[in-house]
Amino acid sequence: MVEVLAQYRDWAVTNPYTLVLYAAFLLGVMLLLGELPRTPGEFVRKGLELAACWCGMELLSGIYFALLGDSYLNQVQQTAFVLLYGALRSRYPLAKRFVMGSAGWAAWILVVAIFGFSGVKFGPLSVAVMSAAYGGVIWVLRRFAIEDFRLAPRYYVIGVAIMALFGAISSANWRIEPGYQPYYFVLSIVLLGMLLLFYVMFYAINRSYGRNLELLAQQASLEAQQRLLQLSQKSYEELKLLRHEIKNHDAYIEMLVSNRQYAELEEYLRKRTGIPLDSLRQISCGNQVIDAVINQNLAVAKLEGVRLEVRTAVPPKLSVEDADLFALLNNLLSNAIESSAASGVPSPVVKLELRQEREYLFIHMENPVDPSIDAKDRLRLRTTKENRELHGYGTKVIQRIAERCNGYVQYDIQNQTFLSDLMLVATEV
Repeated sequence: MVEVLAQYRDWAVTNPYTLVLYAAFLLGVMLLLGELPRTPGEFVRKGLELAACWCGMELLSGIYFALLGDSYLNQVQQTAFVLLYGALRSRYPLAKRFVMGSAGWAAWILVVAIFGFSGVKFGPLSVAVMSAAYGGVIWVLRRFAIEDFRLAPRYYVIGVAIMALFGAISSANWRIEPGYQPYYFVLSIVLLGMLLLFYVMFYAINRSYGRNLELLAQQASLEAQQRLLQLSQKSYEELKLLRHEIKNHDAYIEMLVSNRQYAELEEYLRKRTGIPLDSLRQISCGNQVIDAVINQNLAVAKLEGVRLEVRTAVPPKLSVEDADLFALLNNLLSNAIESSAASGVPSPVVKLELRQEREYLFIHMENPVDPSIDAKDRLRLRTTKENRELHGYGTKVIQRIAERCNGYVQYDIQNQTFLSDLMLVATEV
């Protein structure tokens, strides 16, 4: 064992430029999956972190060298470091860690392969150029990283993984056939270009997708306001009819009283148990946006044969943008009312609860669902409407608004009841 460690020490001493390259790789991964230092204190902490990672990789390299006789610039080591650093130090969501880590790892081995196939020996100039090239790649990967990977299609994650796999194959070929190899040299450059192009293109696609969601949310809000206007006009007409009916009602009672027809009055009052006041039912919690959304959907629910029960305890004004709050609640209620009306449950009831606790707004909603649809399929939140490309954005809009408000959305199904729970950071203004 002592002899093996001595050989490893001798190899490290005679290959100082390889050690510098590996330090560049460690630092690149740390900057890719971690935060950029901005203050002197953060620079010091990042330096200490690099030293700790270096010691850990030295230990891993020694063990690997003792077992297999090879260590630095080995894909197994690189993969292990990316996975461990992403799991222990990165604060990004899991999908983002996977995509950025895979892209950074593939780009590194492609950069090394390009210089390896070019026949250039590792020296001060080549090491400086390689480190600068990889630094540029890290800048691209950070600059064009998307924030929301939950809405990313699967083909993107799969595509990055395939690019990483091809990069590993290219690097492996360099090890098998070292020296200048025009075919593999060009192939590595093409793969690196494709990886970065694919990465940047998806960034542009995702931004366009996000803008489309915003436009759809705005369109939904506009349509909801138009429906609210129509329902208000209808309520006004109903109020006029109700007022006319009340006048007739009072006039008839006055006539019976003036004629002392108390028996007929008693019979009339017994038959008329009350004036229908459904059309006058309104919610007033003090928050104008919430009142507008709920009162509009109360009318919609009535037309669909659904009862909407609401409990609210919220301040008059929240830090959430009015348009976001309107779109979120309107999509939640519209989906719940539509699902309840199609559930086949007699006299379906939608229950909505909103409450403010400290700086958080909690939203809980329950609505019946069609038991013939599998619960797992329903929880995938795929639209069942025709023209799917024009529908199914409601839940995505809800998800996006919740994340913009530093909150979360959770769905569940229990006893044929769909449960929606949301938490938003929504301080009182």
